[in-house]
Amino acid sequence: MITEIIKYIQSSKTKEARAFGHTYESISLEVKEKRLNAFWASHLKNCHDLIYDFVLNKLDRPGRILILGSGPLHEIPVERLTKLGHQLTLVDAHHPSSVLKNYQNHPAIKFITHDITECENYILAKNYYSPIKPIKFLKEPFDLVISANVQSQLSLHIKKYFEKNLTNLYHQKRLEEIADEIESHHLEYLEKFSCPVLFYNDVETYFYDKKGNLLHTESKKVLKNFENKSVKEWMWNLAPIPEYDKEIALKMKIKAMVLNE
Repeated sequence: MITEIIKYIQSSKTKEARAFGHTYESISLEVKEKRLNAFWASHLKNCHDLIYDFVLNKLDRPGRILILGSGPLHEIPVERLTKLGHQLTLVDAHHPSSVLKNYQNHPAIKFITHDITECENYILAKNYYSPIKPIKFLKEPFDLVISANVQSQLSLHIKKYFEKNLTNLYHQKRLEEIADEIESHHLEYLEKFSCPVLFYNDVETYFYDKKGNLLHTESKKVLKNFENKSVKEWMWNLAPIPEYDKEIALKMKIKAMVLNE
């Protein structure tokens, strides 16, 4: 916790990244990856292999790749992609200082700080939600787009913002509807690109007790129309005891799919 606070104070951040918790979340992910490396290793390898294979199969020459939700870059095989000559545009609400230090001057990498939902600035200005649909990058000549395990985080940060700052504005059911709407808009956005899109995200969360017994499962609703597009899935040992809770461990099913083929 102390490490996260120090990094947060030292970090540069936009008003949206600060208000919606993107900066702290990004820093927390960096710290967690180091602490939980043994538990996350297979998940990270699956992400790297998935992205690398997707790019290798779709491009037979160096191309322009847009990566939405690049964050700390744990899941992105940056070195492997740039060695093939690809140009990477990395998009996130907050780019960690460690990532910028390592890659900001790389000739094949461009960083863009951007709210992928495109509605956070509106929420800050108006103090309520409006169903804005993202459009940025759609007209740019990218060869591939990757939505890198970001969909759930888009809705989670906005839902938490309302719960923390505007507690009486929406009841819980409406907040869940808003979260589903934001996630659906992200998928609609990805389908509008004129190039192939790789999307991967958690689809189910499993809660286990200390003995390994499954307590309950939470499933995504907004992915039902995309089941036939699935190309790969795996389990992520996200939070072993006591990371999430001293009595409960969390695992997530990650599913990947290719759109616009």
